Amino acid sequence: MLSKTNKWLFGLLIAFAVIGFIDATYMAIEHYMGRVPPCYITTGCETVTTSPWSLIFGIYVALYGSLYYLFVILFSVQILNTKRYPLFKYLSWFSWIGLASAVYFTSIQAFIIRGYCIYCLLSAITSTLIFILAQSIWYRQKNTLSQ
Repeated sequence: MLSKTNKWLFGLLIAFAVIGFIDATYMAIEHYMGRVPPCYITTGCETVTTSPWSLIFGIYVALYGSLYYLFVILFSVQILNTKRYPLFKYLSWFSWIGLASAVYFTSIQAFIIRGYCIYCLLSAITSTLIFILAQSIWYRQKNTLSQ
């Protein structure tokens, strides 16, 4: 059973995954439509989104992000529906992929491209928050299960 605090944190995790999914999907759609989204807060969206680092195995990075966030959403909903909370440990492990991606791609923007894409930074923030929430919930849930 999830504690009231864990339910609240779990809801936040799903909300951040939805935000990340919308952001990454928007970026993927813009890319495949041949458009660069406007950059209102930072400069460098075009430089970042059209750089060689925006593709992995010929697939636009944001599409991988969309799949990552979709998995987080679907797996979270599955955990809630089945009430199989010990499965949450797998989601906490999977969140490491999002954190590693956030660090990697933010480092590329900062140190190699030297430009920032606000949409990419939003994705990095949501991935990091998902990681923090997933680790926190799993730690709290693990302690609850062991008592």
